[in-house]
Amino acid sequence: MPLTAGARLGPYEILAPLGAGGMGEVYRARDTRLGREVAIKILASRHEVTRERRERFLQEARSASALNHPNIVVLHDVGSEDGNDFLVMELVRGKTLEQLHGNRGLAVREAVKYAIPIADALACAHTAGILHRDLKPSNIMVTDDGVPKILDFGLAKLTEPNPISEDSATRTVQAASPISEEGKIAGTAAYMSPEQAEGKKLDARSDIFSFGTVLYEMLTGRRAFHGDSTASTLASVLRQDPPPPSEVCPEVPRDLERIIQRCMRKDPNRRFHTMQDVKVELDEVREESESGAAAAQLQPPRHRAWMYGGAGTVIVVLALAAWYWRRTGELPPPSQPIPITAYEGDELWPDFSPDGNQVAFSWNGGPDGKFHLFAKLVGAANHLQLTTGDQDDTFPAWSPDGRWIAFQRSDAAGSHTLLVSPLGGPERKVGDEICAARLAAMPVPNVASFHLAWSNDSQWLACSEAGSDGGLILISPVTGAKRRITSPPASQRDEFPAFSPDGNNLLFARTASLFDSDLFLLDLSPDLSPRGPPRRLTNNHVGMSGIAWTSDGRDAIWGTANVALSRMPVFRSGSIQTLPFDHAIYPALARRQNRLVYTRWIRDYDIWRTDGHTVERHPISSTELDAFPHFSPDGKKIVLSSMRSGSQEIWVAKSDGNEPVPLTTLGGNNNDFPRWSPDGRWIVFRHLAAGSGSIWTVDANGGTPQRLNVSGGENGAPSFSHDGKWVYFRSTRTGRPEVFRSPFAGGAPLQVTRNGGDYPEESADGKTVFYLRNQQLYQIPVAGGEERSFGLKPIQDDFEVMPDGLYYIAQTHDSRFRGGEIRFYDFATVGERLVQALGDLTFMFGFTVSPDRKTFLYSAEKGTTNDLMLVENFR
Repeated sequence: MPLTAGARLGPYEILAPLGAGGMGEVYRARDTRLGREVAIKILASRHEVTRERRERFLQEARSASALNHPNIVVLHDVGSEDGNDFLVMELVRGKTLEQLHGNRGLAVREAVKYAIPIADALACAHTAGILHRDLKPSNIMVTDDGVPKILDFGLAKLTEPNPISEDSATRTVQAASPISEEGKIAGTAAYMSPEQAEGKKLDARSDIFSFGTVLYEMLTGRRAFHGDSTASTLASVLRQDPPPPSEVCPEVPRDLERIIQRCMRKDPNRRFHTMQDVKVELDEVREESESGAAAAQLQPPRHRAWMYGGAGTVIVVLALAAWYWRRTGELPPPSQPIPITAYEGDELWPDFSPDGNQVAFSWNGGPDGKFHLFAKLVGAANHLQLTTGDQDDTFPAWSPDGRWIAFQRSDAAGSHTLLVSPLGGPERKVGDEICAARLAAMPVPNVASFHLAWSNDSQWLACSEAGSDGGLILISPVTGAKRRITSPPASQRDEFPAFSPDGNNLLFARTASLFDSDLFLLDLSPDLSPRGPPRRLTNNHVGMSGIAWTSDGRDAIWGTANVALSRMPVFRSGSIQTLPFDHAIYPALARRQNRLVYTRWIRDYDIWRTDGHTVERHPISSTELDAFPHFSPDGKKIVLSSMRSGSQEIWVAKSDGNEPVPLTTLGGNNNDFPRWSPDGRWIVFRHLAAGSGSIWTVDANGGTPQRLNVSGGENGAPSFSHDGKWVYFRSTRTGRPEVFRSPFAGGAPLQVTRNGGDYPEESADGKTVFYLRNQQLYQIPVAGGEERSFGLKPIQDDFEVMPDGLYYIAQTHDSRFRGGEIRFYDFATVGERLVQALGDLTFMFGFTVSPDRKTFLYSAEKGTTNDLMLVENFR
């Protein structure tokens, strides 16, 4: 029964109806707690719902509510009142796309303006593992300010079953089980994909099909697929192709038409594979449209075109023909990554030969366990070993003239820069202690990599200089002469140099720590002298692992700390994109072929458990990273960070690891360092995305994560105060990591440490704060005063404070992060005792002790795999 004004659903007061549809009725309402207006959708009544299905509905709704994008309507709440399930959403004032385009369609420029952010929003959701399943013009609102917002995300999966009706081609078809299961269909007939219509298992390509139908309708004012009934409409989706958009609307550009038609291919394999790819294509259409309009204003008078001779005409015709084929021809999409190597051990740091037919790399699969250089022909089974010995040979760089492969050899005595022929044989030393090492915390702990790059004329090598302030230098392989070209600020280092294909620019990372880097661009003169200071391209404060240029010199591609590849334009505006290659680091691109090679890095960290006597291995495990465990105050649950869903998110599980539930689906690079509030109601964590790291909170029972009002610098490692009124965290806003604390209820942060600090944790009495600096444990009064060193060296953040002392994992191996034992430091006796030796493990972030002190959880490595992957047709 429809609700009337003044009716209540929990804390929400109904104000007026907004509309109704297959999913249910929508009302404008007022949240009496916060005093804001919201939209409430009451799902259409269903037959009796089982408890299991209702719980699943709530869990799915929480996942959808965690989506955080300006073009996705926010889902504030989900609830049930008097048998009615309802959703509480952001109230959007505006019109639907269906109302805007009417029967005549939108202007091309206006349609593209809306389509690009819609595509970006879908890409964000797909990254978080959420499909829309019911995308259509009536589910997209455009605000009065012209901002498109997608409604009802995930609702087609969340709703209860309803029989298929034959009375309307646009009635929402629903299923009794999640739409990802085969044999069930859900969605809106006129906009669903063929595989959706057939009840097959769905992925992101289904939403891409629906997006194509929406864009078709935005431009033409007509549905791409229609019929007199649901059945005839579904038959049209399965068997017919709509008329090309340009036949209906001649103003539609060929490039845009090609995008729409590729989105609506019947075969999913022939569509775009990701919404990010669709967005890139739409961005290019917009840019070329704008540049074309500008160029038209600069055209010479028509009669002057005849002044150009026959040779010039041929060149122009050929160029136009090549451009037309490139833009309108069915170029093959990028292939799925295939392994070039799949050896025992780790294959790392690949680089292409100048012709793109061979790959040089380092591999440690020999009996000595050392890294040596190898070369392999793409597509061949065998490889050629180029170096031998008892030292590590890392980061090969193939010279553009094809004569040499430069590399770095390192051991305990020092480092040496050398050259070797691609055919093997005698090595030639360039010099000793020239390039600075980066200790590779990932992918291989304690192996130094030096990141060499050749200039385009093969006359110079670039690297980060050793024994200095960490600037980039050029080295002559012939004379050993050195030239400095960058000078970073104190405590930072420039690394990962990469020359542009034309040699006029140099990309590099300016790095403050292993997990804090940004991309910079240096303009170069013909003699490789800087043409001014470097220009910052990103402000992400994200760890980097390798930088490369696309073959056309337009975009930069780099590996990130979340084991993914990012891409962005270098010389034009554009957002950072995440490429659809899992576990990817150290990219390299062939200059003369459309080939990408990268290292696929899989390091499986699980959460291990011990009672102080016997280790139970990885009770909380997946095939992906699981880390940062923390017991709830009552010891019945744990919170952790896991990549089991594809991106690193915050999860809650029972204390034994069973029944894990995601609390976030924010995507981005990292969601980590989760910590419980003392009352068990809240989780605080770090979210590292396109901007710098920030501190967020989320209800421990689920809900929409909220950002704490903390800005400036890279922020992380949060924890609650003992009374729950403050959140401690690490911030680089002063130029180096320091401990700050901020009121949980809101307010300006206060600085706690002055000499550096990280991983803060307050004492049980709330009077002091423990923290790490230079891998040593310190303590400082909250009210201010002198800091105190304990002389203890926990591994990373692996310590937990108790009222009478603290537990920590102590380092027992010379190699960083390897080997440890649990110890207890007693405040009263100022002494420590061994609890348990943990063996020769490699540890990840995270250590926690149950309230009864009977269980210890920590994150450690289960195994690692690094293989080289090849992507053909990459452009």
